[in-house]
Amino acid sequence: DNIGPGEGCDMVFAPADGSVGISTDTTLMIQFCEIVVPGLPGAKVRLYELDPTSANTLFEDYTVTAAMIDGDVVTIPVEGLLDHRSYGVLVDVGAVLDEAGNSYAGIADPTFWNFTTGDLTPPLAEIVSPDSTDNLPYIFDVVVEFSEPVTNVDLSTITVVGGEATLAMNDDGV
Repeated sequence: DNIGPGEGCDMVFAPADGSVGISTDTTLMIQFCEIVVPGLPGAKVRLYELDPTSANTLFEDYTVTAAMIDGDVVTIPVEGLLDHRSYGVLVDVGAVLDEAGNSYAGIADPTFWNFTTGDLTPPLAEIVSPDSTDNLPYIFDVVVEFSEPVTNVDLSTITVVGGEATLAMNDDGV
């Protein structure tokens, strides 16, 4: 056998290429068409944050170990990806071998296997209370500043005791 794993067969990748809304803690999975083993020393699986305006940034690199392999499947747990970011997976030649010692040809193009994370982190809110040193309990503004744009604010979910709530939006409608 002189054919590397994945040559001449349909491999499966997860998250699927082009997927959107992927969790920031996910698992990279490659299913080959034959049993595989850890690859050559120094050969890595590399996860990059893709940036269309500048160079891609390495998020992490991984050496495939026996613990990551179950027969023909390689799984790599990934944690701490950022919301709303695109990521591409590159695989060095020889990062995975078949049982005969043939190298996987790898992935050199970051557009071959890429995905985008979702907006999975709720916005943080900072409440800026009125200055209480003037003892004027009349009309005052309470400003809530969010860590990201928010939409579809429902006043019925805001509780006000001893007064009324009105909603003011910024120029962006949020």
